[in-house]
Amino acid sequence: MEKTKGEFYWVLAVRIIAFVIGFLPFIPNALWYIGKNPVKVPIDTSDMFFVGIGFIFLWGSGNFGLWANKLGKTLVNKLSKKD
Repeated sequence: MEKTKGEFYWVLAVRIIAFVIGFLPFIPNALWYIGKNPVKVPIDTSDMFFVGIGFIFLWGSGNFGLWANKLGKTLVNKLSKKD
């Protein structure tokens, strides 16, 4: 099944958001490695939550992107019919 241009952009947006969420816990340590942060921060279980959520969104980005596109189409159709 070929994706439309809108579906492709939504899938891409979900992938970028998932990538950012998944790597948020590692940013302080990355800054420490390049010398911008004076303290190395240990990764704890709350950080693993973000890694897990990012992985789930990245893994299902195609489905989440298609869902977001369909939701957008539905909202636009409902709002345009009221005018």
